[in-house]
Amino acid sequence: MKITSSTFDLIKQQSKAEWISQGDDCTKYFFAKIMHRKAKTFMYAINDDQGQHHTGFHEVAAVLHQYYHKLLGPSNLCKPFSEKDIKDALFSIPNLKSPGPDGYNSGFFKTTWPLLGGLNCDTIHRFFHTGRDYTVKKGYLWLLGDQTNKPWSILTWSRTIIPRHSFTTWLFFQQRVPVKCRLAKLTSQTNDPTCVQRNTAEESQEHLFLSGQWTKELWHLLSNWWPLPSFNPNFEDFLRAFTRLKGPRKKKKITYAVMAAALYHIWRTRNSHIFETKTMPATKVFAIVKEPVIQRVLLLNSLYRRFDNYIEQFLN
Repeated sequence: MKITSSTFDLIKQQSKAEWISQGDDCTKYFFAKIMHRKAKTFMYAINDDQGQHHTGFHEVAAVLHQYYHKLLGPSNLCKPFSEKDIKDALFSIPNLKSPGPDGYNSGFFKTTWPLLGGLNCDTIHRFFHTGRDYTVKKGYLWLLGDQTNKPWSILTWSRTIIPRHSFTTWLFFQQRVPVKCRLAKLTSQTNDPTCVQRNTAEESQEHLFLSGQWTKELWHLLSNWWPLPSFNPNFEDFLRAFTRLKGPRKKKKITYAVMAAALYHIWRTRNSHIFETKTMPATKVFAIVKEPVIQRVLLLNSLYRRFDNYIEQFLN
């Protein structure tokens, strides 16, 4: 008996160690545990109040529905509740209980109750009045908010664009690049608002990336190498020119990569000038912009052979 008990304890410890090392990984072991738990809690058969045996998903669901319909009645069982009832229910939940799909636990909502309590109550009331067709999928979509694609999303997340270039491009189209003019509105720490390209002009996003003399020279060099669309040096016209770009899809993807690389290196050159006191002519930055774009396109072409028609033009 002692040997059996010791062996059983050893197996338990081994299973715990296995769960610690593999339990949260995306492995066959993890999904096997999920399937085992699901099979263990699944209701395969049920007897109704007449003693008849029912099997199958739909039959079991019908028996349960009929039982609770008789027990609770067809009337609306949701009694009116006040904001105090909502608050009391929320504050009865321990702070460190598992968070919901949005990642916030009850402790967060308790702490922010003076600020968000009214909004939370309105949301709960709205759910009970209009949420009869609620599903988990609809709940997640509601938490995500507006997911309408922006017109510039294709310019930002194309596969030909290097990820770090995509991030700077995303900031640019969101108009959230931390240039000096933007920082001056958010904090009082910015003392000198002038642009590093031209000391007489304020460093706005439009001036730094589009209308500065150094920037215009860089865009001109890039246009001579690869056919970029022409645009006036303002944000709206720049966005319009690239979102309405005509031509074959693969050629447009290369154009997006060149555009994103230019935005990234303009920003990087500006930071090098401020933090490392390094200045570079547009011709040198032009060569720096070309190199990673060429490597990226050649890599994708070696894998998928989708840019063969443009490689010769691209490498000139």
